[in-house]
Amino acid sequence: LEPPRPEKRTHRSNTACEPCTMVADDAAVITSGFDAGTGRRHQRRVSSSVVGRGGFSPTAAKIWPEHRTHDEHVRAEFRQALKDRNIDKCHEIYQRERTQLPFQNREIYKLRKAVVRIVQQKLQDALDSRTKPEFEGKPKSQLTQMKAALDVAERQDTRFPFARECVRLDAFQECQEAFNVLSQEVGSDFDAGMTRSSSLKGASGFQKSVSFSEADGDDDFSPDF
Repeated sequence: LEPPRPEKRTHRSNTACEPCTMVADDAAVITSGFDAGTGRRHQRRVSSSVVGRGGFSPTAAKIWPEHRTHDEHVRAEFRQALKDRNIDKCHEIYQRERTQLPFQNREIYKLRKAVVRIVQQKLQDALDSRTKPEFEGKPKSQLTQMKAALDVAERQDTRFPFARECVRLDAFQECQEAFNVLSQEVGSDFDAGMTRSSSLKGASGFQKSVSFSEADGDDDFSPDF
């Protein structure tokens, strides 16, 4: 004898129906941090429930500042000072660093050479003020510019990189002579506080501790540190 078969469940309408089935796609649970692929990247949305698991893509690249060692930082400061023709800045860096300067003798030589060229250009600019239209009829302004250039040259005797050659430049002696002549022409009208001693230091002789031709104007201002 065959066992009795179970009866199929029917609805109230007494119509037989097939057993319930579940489609796998309908029951799928999406666990990704992003929506199902849409083919368009700009429509991605991060789910706050899976932050840290789904990852993060920044909207723009972040550029971090360049990391420099102490020596690289000091060299960059000197390069910028020479680029700006700021000789006093070189001495400020030297006073701050002292024995921590990363330069070898050859590099200091190149630095001194660059300082001499800058000073020579300042002296030449002061001399050129005698023929510039903006200084015409303004002898006091010419004297002020000459004095500033001469003072810069003389200060290099005691300031890093100690470019004593500056007072031996032809432009220094020419500027000193022009200053003395012009100050006599101006006479009592010239501010007494601007008067400077006419000591031609280069005439009696600072000897060059490192020999190089005067100015070597073809080279670039910035030494290759």
